[in-house]
Amino acid sequence: VLSDIGPYAQFAAMMAWLPTYYHEALDMPLAKAGMIVGVLPGAGVVMLVLAGALTLRVAKRRPFLVAPGVIVGLAGVLSVLATGTPVLYLAMVLLAFGCWFYVPVLLTVPMEIPGVSEQQVAIMWSVLMSLGSLGAFFTPLLVGAGRDIFGSYVPGLLLFAVFSWSLLV
Repeated sequence: VLSDIGPYAQFAAMMAWLPTYYHEALDMPLAKAGMIVGVLPGAGVVMLVLAGALTLRVAKRRPFLVAPGVIVGLAGVLSVLATGTPVLYLAMVLLAFGCWFYVPVLLTVPMEIPGVSEQQVAIMWSVLMSLGSLGAFFTPLLVGAGRDIFGSYVPGLLLFAVFSWSLLV
């Protein structure tokens, strides 16, 4: 449960504030900034389907957690610092990979624990979704508060990029 909070919180922060950040920092039209950030949920759907298909063929679960765990923070940093370059689009795709590729495995792991009942799996999933949603609720507020305090979105966005490495840890 704790591993999921970081990527989910980062996703919420990026979806909420990156378009405004790109608009203010790069003078990028808001429509274009929204389109760039709109790659995240679209690519996320592709990542979920790909991960689901691969988990049927790959017995090991750890690579599905480690690879996104490494990439999610790096992609978050790139999405904030690589503004104005073509790398920004790659950062969005990598961020989608990091935020969504691990989810099918994370939801499957509790079902594979010996002796765990269906009710216990349901409780684990509900705790995962509740805590993740709670983190996703507060993250945009904290990034916005950081903008008010520091005059920039960068500290808050980078904080949650680093926090997203909870998946790797």
